[in-house]
Amino acid sequence: MKKAIILIIVLAASLLSAINLSQAKELGLKNNLEYQNSENDLKSATASKLQAYSAILPSVTASGSYSGDDLDLDNTNYSLNLSQPIFQGGSIIYGMKIAGSQEDTAENNFTSAKVNLLADVESKYFSVLEAAALLDVSETSLDRANLQLQTADTKHKLGAISSSDFMQFQLDKSQSDVSYFSADKQYKTSLKDFNNYLDSNNQVPEDISVLNYIDEAEELSKYSIIDIETINDKIAEAVLGQNLTLKNSENSVETAKSYLRLAKTSFLPTIGLTASSNWINDEMSDDFEDSQSFGIAVSVPIFPLVDKGLSYQTKKFSYLSSQNNLENSKSSTQLQSETAWLELVTSAKSLISAQISLSYARAIYDQSTTEFKLGELSSSDYLNSSISLSNTESQYYSAIYNYLRNKSNLNKLLCEEEYSTLNTIIFEGAK
Repeated sequence: MKKAIILIIVLAASLLSAINLSQAKELGLKNNLEYQNSENDLKSATASKLQAYSAILPSVTASGSYSGDDLDLDNTNYSLNLSQPIFQGGSIIYGMKIAGSQEDTAENNFTSAKVNLLADVESKYFSVLEAAALLDVSETSLDRANLQLQTADTKHKLGAISSSDFMQFQLDKSQSDVSYFSADKQYKTSLKDFNNYLDSNNQVPEDISVLNYIDEAEELSKYSIIDIETINDKIAEAVLGQNLTLKNSENSVETAKSYLRLAKTSFLPTIGLTASSNWINDEMSDDFEDSQSFGIAVSVPIFPLVDKGLSYQTKKFSYLSSQNNLENSKSSTQLQSETAWLELVTSAKSLISAQISLSYARAIYDQSTTEFKLGELSSSDYLNSSISLSNTESQYYSAIYNYLRNKSNLNKLLCEEEYSTLNTIIFEGAK
């Protein structure tokens, strides 16, 4: 009874620590400091934009002074001054444009950080499930090796197999034991990495149904070359229109253009309206006397102009470099899109191939087991069928999660949190 209670407590604790993919993503968004920093950067950029826009507003200052002889502060002077920029050579306008572009970039970085975080959580989640599946395969292989060794031991004692054949079964059991230990180590490492990334403790990913993904892979594996090329073009078009890294390169061009135009306008005069009111009470007046003044201040750069010219040249070359960087980014992004799509198609074909291979390997092993028990199959052939089954099982589960990771990588290029857009392109694009 006591053991049963302990078992129930352990099982309850394990259920409490289980986490599904959606919960893992929420936890990642909550705890990831890099993502939080990108949000802070966005808020800072928004404040800087508002500050740049405020430059168009008037400036008002108030001042006052008291003076007199022998610390007798009888003279009083109050003033109120207003300054309104009229034309600042374009510095206000382009300053606003630059701040706006920087806010757009910060917003893209924030969204990109979120998309990358969710994709990383998915990848680590899948890695734990893959490691768990491979551990299960290793455990099954070890159990199978133990049973095979028991059967071989019986046959060896009866003289049905030689000592060298029996040693093969011992070696297979020993190798299976090593494989199980390695798989267990990999699972624990993957689980630790998953929890470290989420900044959590003892969270175990829940298993997911892979049937829908296998159906997807089967459909993809039947696509013709023309279908694959057609979808490739559509994905590339979508990626070029949605990829946030590419959008930031476009913002860099616009920012560099604004800096270049700002450097051009530095040769222009600046014009501002000034107005002031003064209230004075001193020995020469019976009471406060007020006066007002209005004026227009004009400032024209005359000398030196060399530094402004060099500044213009600097901004010009920066603008040209940003254009080149944009073209490079487009080419690189398009190549990444094509590579990710072809890797997804390849992984889909590999998954279906692995599924067929697994069915074949199981059938061969079952047949070999029967033949070996009847003495119609050699020990080597029997062990080869067992090893082949274990390897095929491992390849099958790796193919499943490789397909999921490749799909996640392609979706990350689209900068999408969900898969609706990608699924529409992939499964309707060839129709």
